[in-house]
Amino acid sequence: MSIFASKKNRTGTLSKSFKFRYGFQGVDRWEWLGTYPGLRLAEALADGQARRIKYKKWTRDGLDPKRQNEMTIEAKQKAERLNGEGNKTFAECAVIYRWRNRRRWTNWKNKAQWRTTLATYANPVIGDMPVRNISTKDIIEVLTPIWNKIPETADRVRGRVESVLALAGILGYRDVDIPNPARKRKHLDQLFASKETIQPTKGHHAIDGDDIPKFYQAVRSTQSMPVKVLAFVTAANLHLSEARLATWNEFDFEQDVWVVSASRHKARKNFVIPLTVELKNILNEARQLKYSGAYIFPGEKRNRPVSDSAVLSLAKEINDAETTVHGLRSSFRDWAADQTSMPDSLAELLLSHRAKDKVIRAYFRSSMMAKRRLALETWQAFCRGESFDSDFLSSKNVISIEAVRGTSPQSG
Repeated sequence: MSIFASKKNRTGTLSKSFKFRYGFQGVDRWEWLGTYPGLRLAEALADGQARRIKYKKWTRDGLDPKRQNEMTIEAKQKAERLNGEGNKTFAECAVIYRWRNRRRWTNWKNKAQWRTTLATYANPVIGDMPVRNISTKDIIEVLTPIWNKIPETADRVRGRVESVLALAGILGYRDVDIPNPARKRKHLDQLFASKETIQPTKGHHAIDGDDIPKFYQAVRSTQSMPVKVLAFVTAANLHLSEARLATWNEFDFEQDVWVVSASRHKARKNFVIPLTVELKNILNEARQLKYSGAYIFPGEKRNRPVSDSAVLSLAKEINDAETTVHGLRSSFRDWAADQTSMPDSLAELLLSHRAKDKVIRAYFRSSMMAKRRLALETWQAFCRGESFDSDFLSSKNVISIEAVRGTSPQSG
């Protein structure tokens, strides 16, 4: 250690400072300790001796003292940051997560479920805890009471807690080097049985293929707005919200297409549906039944669409208590596979499903509009109880779009 290393400052006087010298890999290095008289000789000697002992051990282990000091400083800064910003509680971070990800949810119900499940099951245990202190033990305490009772909800709670803690780490409220205690793979899955094991997944109830014509004809023989929505959903294989919230400005009757806007479609992109004669007949009937504002299927309240509960109740009343609108889409998929030669790619496109394979999605961009129109017309013929050609995609059945266009609903 150099004791009084002196140099002239700008005023011409000599300044005295203490420096510590050490060697690493044959190169001399200097570290500044302080300036006299702020740092006294005894203090400098004690500091130098402590460094000599520490650096000797590091160099013996092949560690660079300079890098070790840098790592110590980084760890100290990290601890200071966590002690300050890391006092954010889980409940506070959950609010931040919902705000930053508010555009991820496709409808208000999903957003509300996110908030209520965490408030009900997670916050009573970890809501007031700083996120930096939450451990696997705390997550187990959250999940244990509900995992075997309501496994589907419990797994969603786990995933949402994991997301909140991940965001907390990104924002500096939690140490990102500590594994997420709510992670599932090779962690919580070793303690909790899979939700499929506890409660096997039950699909939406689908009407048997042979019963579809009877169901559809019962729907078409009734006159009410919920019935028109149900008929439209069945004939076009739609999600209920896509039909219920449809507006007149989404329809192009010159091109015979309906464009479900990206803001309303589950895949968050425009989805074009071919309009068949059957669909246009339903639209005409809805207009004659009640024309009010922008919605195709207006409800009882002014400027509001027909309620989803009214449509769901009607479906159960016509068929049975287990019937769901989503199950009607399953009925179509079964019919396509069992009674036609329709390729899977076309059937999935008619249901507005994305191809699971990324390579297929990248190279397969065709909307297959002409084939989809033929497929819908064949499905609708089956629904009406009429005979149909199971091999409807053969070349003899490919006709022009103009030939299948019917009368469009007249503007109001």
